[in-house]
Amino acid sequence: MFMAKVAGPAMARPWYARAGRAAGAGLTGAAVGAAVAGIWRAGWESAGSACQGAGFDSFCIPVVPIGLAVLGSAVVIGAGVFLGFCLLRVRPKRLTIPAGCVLAAMLIWAVGVGLPGGSPPPAWATGLASGAGLTSLALMVDSGRAQIAGFVAIALVVAGAFALPRLIHSRSQQDARERQLAALEVPLMLPVAAGYHATGADPVNGGLSVSMSSDTPGASALSRLPAFTIAVTPAAPATQPGPDEKPVQCRYLALHQGCRELKQGVWLLFPDGGASNVAEVITWRGDLEVDAMSLGYSKVSANALVQAATNFQPDTAAALAGLGP
Repeated sequence: MFMAKVAGPAMARPWYARAGRAAGAGLTGAAVGAAVAGIWRAGWESAGSACQGAGFDSFCIPVVPIGLAVLGSAVVIGAGVFLGFCLLRVRPKRLTIPAGCVLAAMLIWAVGVGLPGGSPPPAWATGLASGAGLTSLALMVDSGRAQIAGFVAIALVVAGAFALPRLIHSRSQQDARERQLAALEVPLMLPVAAGYHATGADPVNGGLSVSMSSDTPGASALSRLPAFTIAVTPAAPATQPGPDEKPVQCRYLALHQGCRELKQGVWLLFPDGGASNVAEVITWRGDLEVDAMSLGYSKVSANALVQAATNFQPDTAAALAGLGP
C-alpha cells in the first residue's frame, strides 16, 4: 500500500503496538477537540459581552475575542497534534502532522458550525469527532487491513461530523421539552382516539398541547400533517358553564354559526358554521379544560374529537417529549 510504503519500516510493529498507537491518536484528538470547544465557548461569551453595550441599531463585530479564539484554537490543534504524533511515532511526520491538524480542525468546525443559533459545540462532541478522525488517520498510515479500515473509518467520521449537530440539536430540544413538561401543573396524559396517534407534545400557556395525526393519511401532503390538537389547561372558573348555560367560547360566534351540546358537559363548536374542516370540542375534567380543535388540513369527525377529548391514558414527560421531532 502507498501509505504503508511512505510510512516505512517504523510502522511495522506488533498488532498491540499498532492498536495502542491508534488509541493514543484518538486520545490526542479527544483532548484537542475538548480544549478547542472550551476556547470556542470562552470566545463566544467574550464576544457577547463585548457587544452587550452596543445598541440595537449599532453594528458590532467583536474582532478581538474572535481573533483570540481562532488563534488559540489553531495553537492548541497544532501543538496537540505535533506532540501527540511525535510521542506516538505516527509516521511519516511530514505527512501525518499537517494532515492531522487539517483533519482535526475540519471535524471540529463541522460539528460547531452545524449547531443552530451559533452556540458553541459541547466538548464531548468535538472531542469525539476529532478523536475518531485522528484514530482513522493513524490507521490509514498503517498497512494491510488496518489501512483499509482507516480509509473506511475516515469517510464515516467525516460524514458523521456533519450529521452530529442535527442529532445534538434534536436531543437538546427533546431534553428541554421534557423538563418543561415535567414542570407542568396539569397531569401528563395522552389522548386516545381510534384511527389517530399522537405525534407531538408541547407545553403551551401552562398546559399540555398534543398533536394528533391520522393512522391512514391520504395521498395529499396536507393529510399527512397533524389533523387536530388536544389542549389540556387549568380551567378558569368563569369558563365552565353552569346548568342551561353555554361555554364562554360560544359568545364569540355569530348566530348562524354552530355551538351545541353533544352530551352533558361536551360542546361542539363550528367557528365558520361548518363550511370547512375546522371544528372544536370543549369539555372539562374537574378543574381542567380540554379543547380538541381540528386544524383544517383534513376532515375530522366530531366523534373523533369527542373521543380524544374524553379518553386519556397517563404518560410520562420523557415519553411525551419523545413524540416531537
